[in-house]
Amino acid sequence: MAPSNVPSMEDDKRAGILNFVDPSTSKIPEFHYEPLANTHFGVRFLRIFPGRLEDHVICELFEAVLRDQMVFELPLPENYAKQGSRVQYEALSWSWGKSRAEHQIHVRKDHGICRLKVSRDLIWALKHLRRPHEDRILWIDAICINQLDNIERNHQVENMAVLYDQASNVCVWLGRDNEESKMAIEFIKNEIMQFQNFDELCERKENTNKWKALLSLMQRSWFSRRWVVQEIALSRKATIHCGADTLDWKHFAIAVELFVEVETATHRLSEVMKKDPKYYHVPGWFEYVSELGASLLVHATSMVFRDYKSDSSANADGNPQHNTPSNRRPLLTLEYLVSSLSIFDATEPRDAIYALLAIAKDTTPLAVDLNALHPTPEGYARQALGTFTERKMYPVHYDQPYEDVCKDFIEFCLKHSDPSRALDIICRPWALAPNNKAVPNLGSTTSVMPLPSWVPQLSGAPFDMMPHAGMQAMKMGRKNADPLVGLPILQKNYDAGEGQDIDRDALRFVKRANHYSMFVKGFILDTVAKVEVPSQGGGIPEEWLKLAGYNPSANESEVPEEFWRTLVADRGKDERNPPMYYAKACKESITKGGYQSGMVNTSDLIHNERNSIVAQFCRRVQAVIWNRRLMKTDSANLGLGNKQIQCGDKVYILYGCSVPVILRETVKEEADMKAERDEDLSRAVGIIYRQRRGLLKAKESRKRKWDEMGEQQKQVVREDLRKWNEKHRDEQEVEKAHANWMKMARALPRRNMPEDEGKGFQYQFIGECYLHGMMDGEAMEVRNNKKIAPRIFEIR
Repeated sequence: MAPSNVPSMEDDKRAGILNFVDPSTSKIPEFHYEPLANTHFGVRFLRIFPGRLEDHVICELFEAVLRDQMVFELPLPENYAKQGSRVQYEALSWSWGKSRAEHQIHVRKDHGICRLKVSRDLIWALKHLRRPHEDRILWIDAICINQLDNIERNHQVENMAVLYDQASNVCVWLGRDNEESKMAIEFIKNEIMQFQNFDELCERKENTNKWKALLSLMQRSWFSRRWVVQEIALSRKATIHCGADTLDWKHFAIAVELFVEVETATHRLSEVMKKDPKYYHVPGWFEYVSELGASLLVHATSMVFRDYKSDSSANADGNPQHNTPSNRRPLLTLEYLVSSLSIFDATEPRDAIYALLAIAKDTTPLAVDLNALHPTPEGYARQALGTFTERKMYPVHYDQPYEDVCKDFIEFCLKHSDPSRALDIICRPWALAPNNKAVPNLGSTTSVMPLPSWVPQLSGAPFDMMPHAGMQAMKMGRKNADPLVGLPILQKNYDAGEGQDIDRDALRFVKRANHYSMFVKGFILDTVAKVEVPSQGGGIPEEWLKLAGYNPSANESEVPEEFWRTLVADRGKDERNPPMYYAKACKESITKGGYQSGMVNTSDLIHNERNSIVAQFCRRVQAVIWNRRLMKTDSANLGLGNKQIQCGDKVYILYGCSVPVILRETVKEEADMKAERDEDLSRAVGIIYRQRRGLLKAKESRKRKWDEMGEQQKQVVREDLRKWNEKHRDEQEVEKAHANWMKMARALPRRNMPEDEGKGFQYQFIGECYLHGMMDGEAMEVRNNKKIAPRIFEIR
């Protein structure tokens, strides 16, 4: 077993790493941040002074300012574009992990030394990155941002795109080195990059340890962090640091692409592992390697931008310059990025969204400053510009309740997505679990309201790192089926609503004291009559065969077409129509998959049955049925839903969603309905009151000005007022309008709540579903034939 890359207490002692409360430094004062001189565009940098590995880390913080997408030293001259000095710096990308800031570095401040709390992992990074004989300037989020000041954090998120873009290099810290990491880095440098020998590398049993070492490097915690997507995508140059070893990011990316390409297309590398006695006992060593954070990161960062390079974009050595703004065009929407990068984690759940704003083609982060009475001129300008550009201003607000952050993201997607599939966002798992506990080193507020059912959480994601039998390390594995709706950049997998757009007049969100409601329009299609046990491990339970009416012991019988098509959700590879040989492959799988033991074991068929057709079919089945339940409706249609579905749940078509969904209906209590009506009325009257108060204040202000005027001025005003009244409403009309507003307010609960909606029901969103024969517009024909009236549903 390779030595751990986690530092021990003895390692800390030899390297001179001290706990923050170490008695030997008790007389050194604790460091406290000073507010930035420029709240909106100010930024701190860390200057690390030279030292040996065993020396204390000594550094200082200094301020700079962002102007015209570049970073300048202070003080800033008036003609800064020509005379200003640009800061030459690098940015650190590292994994915060779960380690607390319990150790210390020393920061020079006011002609003295202060202790600053940082984590042990960060100190190890600083010790390896500092130079022996000269200073090094770095931007490090954990140090250069006051993490206890949410307003500063809001603004720094807004500025991060410039900071990573303008850095001369992004230093990727993977942690300390060990034997496996050294082997992997040497393997990439000296063998994988020699392309002419690549096929031989994939076939030789002697290379099994090297491929395993590469997999181990790809599974380091840095690759699971949400912020790294932005940090690498925006970097002009990046270097991997693992202890004292370094590797160019581009070489690492090439190695990962080749690894994933070979394993995904042919599974050759997993087959090679079977030849080695040390590894043959684990089938599919590299199964799902394409779903690893490292693989997704390399794939995503190659797709994020189209780079329009100019002659001035590189220096004489061919390296990118960092002193000019980049000329890159984002290609992917925020909805796509958040939906497709769910494997990446974040300590702060709001960062599931905020960490991707700067690289999305339809958003630009805009800090929310609660201390500012009015937006700055720059803020006004940016908001106005966003009205006319594709990239809209997206507020970054760490003090906002998490449930509101999630609602705002869904509302943004509903507004900017294809209206015929806008509601697909509630079917894809993307939301991190609410963090209701104190987050170490962060000043964000905690969430108290549970997330509504229409915010899909990552517990439903298809993949995760998990323990596997026969392996000491964690391995990527499947835990759920793939979402039926697919990703928003691709063509629709299904069209259950036959292109029916979301009804924006019916759509609204209402937050109450203990729940959050979303109102959407659609119609009921069917009711769940029978459900069977969930599929465990992607196997086909014997009970499913019985519900489908298939008896495998009758040798001459064929698998019912409705059943085998349901098992693959009526789609094949790449979401195209399933090939007809799937019918034969299904029968072969059931026959040889051990159904007599209670389940058709699709994993055994994939790894042990030497039949590529059966293996391909079983992989598709696993992607569709894993942790789902087979159901049959009142209309005798077979279908699939997640493991939470129950008999009596209903199948609905929601306008703007490409697949049917399962909702659970419950009756509202009369007292709750009365409380909601009173709350709606109170809210409406409050709006009218504020409008009326504004009118009265304006009237009082006009009277004061009138009293201060001379007679000649009053005469001019009278004449202007007479002309204005000829074209506009007089004061009586204003009063009449106010009376109408009050009348509307009193009628608001009934006016905004159609008759169907007010019958006292609420709904829980259980999830998307597959209903055979109803996935491509047939449901709309059923609606028309049966004259099913659309309704508005309150989903909580």
